[in-house]
Amino acid sequence: MAIKDIHDKLIDSMAEAVAYGVPTFKAFMVYDFGVTDGVLYQLLEKSKEIGARISVHAENREVCGMLTKRFLAEVIFMPEG
Repeated sequence: MAIKDIHDKLIDSMAEAVAYGVPTFKAFMVYDFGVTDGVLYQLLEKSKEIGARISVHAENREVCGMLTKRFLAEVIFMPEG
């Protein structure tokens, strides 16, 4: 289950999702909907409590934006440059 809109009710409902067979959750730290460090910590605490796993897309929003601007200016559109 991907996590993007975080609120206390959602965090509290994670245990119910695990009971229904959803043992893993994905948290994004990049893009406009990315979770903050504090929310990620809450998710990790909750996952430990209920036996779930959190998969984290831990890209840095600021660095991604900076590199995107740089590569577009240099007309680099492919990984091989």
